[in-house]
Amino acid sequence: MCRARCKRETTVPIKRFRSIEDVPPPEGHDPNDPEARRKAEAYFGELSHQLPPLFPPGIYKYRSIEEAGAAKEAAIIARARALRRK
Repeated sequence: MCRARCKRETTVPIKRFRSIEDVPPPEGHDPNDPEARRKAEAYFGELSHQLPPLFPPGIYKYRSIEEAGAAKEAAIIARARALRRK
């Protein structure tokens, strides 16, 4: 499907390692860097303000854990559909 619309194809090389010790450390950032933490908090803080609430304010009672899980799943799907419409 994409081949008909896309002009170029990209390939990703696959690197294989015999053990986890052979894998090189990730490049680009130090996980203990306070600046990286501040950037992540700012990014996710902005993102959380853009999302509508999962449930309207109030108290919700469910008869079982399964019923609560199903309600949460339905709310997540409804929020995703609402965000797609925007």
